Amino acid sequence: MPDKATFAFDVNIAREAAERWERSAQERNNNVAAAEEHGIAAAETKPRLVKRATRLVRLIADSPMHSRELSEQVTAAVDEPTSMDRLTPVQLEAVIGETADFLSVEFLERGSLVCSSVCRTAARTGNSVKYGTAFLVSPRLLMTNHHVIADAGEAALTVAEFGYELRSGVELPVHAFQLDPGAFFMTDAGLDFTIVAVQETSRDGKRLADFGYCPLIAEEGKIMVTEPANIIQHPEGRAKQVVVRANRLLHLLPTFAQYEADTKPGSSGSPVFNDQWEVVALHHSGIPKMDEHKNFINKNGGVWHEGDDPQELQWEANEGIRVSSLFSFIQNATVPDAEKELRKELLGAQRPEVKTMTTAPVNTGDDSTEEQPGAAAHSDSATAYAAHSGPAMQAGGGAVTVTIPLQITVSLGGGSHAATAHAVGGHAVSASAPDTTEATINPDPNYSNRPGYKPMFLGFDAPMPKLRDAQLGAALPGELKYYHYSVILNKDRKMAYVSAVNYFATPPVHYSRT
Repeated sequence: MPDKATFAFDVNIAREAAERWERSAQERNNNVAAAEEHGIAAAETKPRLVKRATRLVRLIADSPMHSRELSEQVTAAVDEPTSMDRLTPVQLEAVIGETADFLSVEFLERGSLVCSSVCRTAARTGNSVKYGTAFLVSPRLLMTNHHVIADAGEAALTVAEFGYELRSGVELPVHAFQLDPGAFFMTDAGLDFTIVAVQETSRDGKRLADFGYCPLIAEEGKIMVTEPANIIQHPEGRAKQVVVRANRLLHLLPTFAQYEADTKPGSSGSPVFNDQWEVVALHHSGIPKMDEHKNFINKNGGVWHEGDDPQELQWEANEGIRVSSLFSFIQNATVPDAEKELRKELLGAQRPEVKTMTTAPVNTGDDSTEEQPGAAAHSDSATAYAAHSGPAMQAGGGAVTVTIPLQITVSLGGGSHAATAHAVGGHAVSASAPDTTEATINPDPNYSNRPGYKPMFLGFDAPMPKLRDAQLGAALPGELKYYHYSVILNKDRKMAYVSAVNYFATPPVHYSRT
């Protein structure tokens, strides 16, 4: 006899969400109508518009895909985000619209990256299994709802199932990880969240590190009214699904977010994302439709009674807990000393970089060229670097190989040896013997493509300094920008006042065959 499937659903949480929906109706409806008719500047305060515009231009500055022509207004904002508060609400709306559209080029790639960190939870009790959704918020910690996993005892009975999804109509293998509440466990019924540690290896030997994570970002300005609210979920315990249509943020309360989206029982614990795939809320309940007597209404228009199937409810919208509220609670909560390091890792978790697929030409010695894949978007470049850290040199066969950790083979002449190519951290450079075609590194002549120093590289704002005392000479206006490196020059002395660099262990290398 198959196990009975049940889904995380709390009727009291649903009722509270419905009552909040009813109380906030007038403000919500006014704001949505204003945004639809006049744009988001009519629905949002200027401080929130400034935060949203500033966040978007910073994401542009940090994006590897920012070569598109931008308006002078946005370019100036990228160079100096603090100038944003001098813009009018209408100008801020223009910046938000342009930058949001610009960032959409990364939409699918980053969406695929975060998707792997979402899993189905399964808690077996007797002949029944309760399903929910959860997602990794750091390399070791998983977040879901309190009503999905209420205590450490329930966590010990729950497994996190990663990879339960369909690709090309085929079900992928599922990797089940045991939860580890003894290493970390935090929960709160009021905010309806639970965070629990996960064992680092699945039952079939898969590494938890292979699934990435979605950091919790305390900074505000991640989403505005009527902007998309995307959800990755396991509705009704089924294979993973993504909601990216007919989904809008409708209203923000101090602690909760209200949004349109297609969810079902079993979606509890799902991450709610903006279009830049930053987590903005933890989904915890649909908002049931009520009649004038505050009775829930079923799909047939009748009264839904407690104990009836939740799937028979009519839903108005959805509600989630805002990340800013969750972050504040986690930061200020009292935790045992043994759990402080994992909490510190969670609070300091950074947004993972998107690494685009690259290829390196390999000369096989017979004048044929093969395309070798570089690091994919989900490669473990940190492991690659650790395995090859420290410079090393090896000589022989007429060539010298230096690993730093990028491995470069340089021909010294003579002999007829095959060319070699080595990739470390997803980047490769190949050099052949004199009698074969050589691969050379050619600088990109287009300086407009160069992002310069990124102030948010370390996860907090560390901007280039401003010249206060010009007695040693005026500075050239603006920065001279290179790849992750910027210089402010003394105009008279032709020397650097200051230079700044973002150090990458595995920097991108542009190469071509000549």
